Amino acid sequence: MSFPYNPNLHAAKIENLETQQDFLNLLRLRHLNWMNSADNPRIKDYHLQVAELIEKIDDNYNRLLEELRPPTPTPPIEVPPLAKHLRSGTEDANTP
Repeated sequence: MSFPYNPNLHAAKIENLETQQDFLNLLRLRHLNWMNSADNPRIKDYHLQVAELIEKIDDNYNRLLEELRPPTPTPPIEVPPLAKHLRSGTEDANTP
């Protein structure tokens, strides 16, 4: 079942994904902290593996959000007006 495009729904989806990504980052940092406080090498390794998996998921979230966000318009490049001597075709002796 498909729904027609709704900009409000699209914006809400992006906001929800950003919130989920923030919570994933907190979870990743928590596992890294637990890893540093663990005494058992196997437990440290498990915490590191979980943190690395969350980092991979975070990368996917970044790519997904890049695709969902509208493109940012680039501002027009301002070209300075030509110098008077260039417009007239004459060159001032003091100009480099």
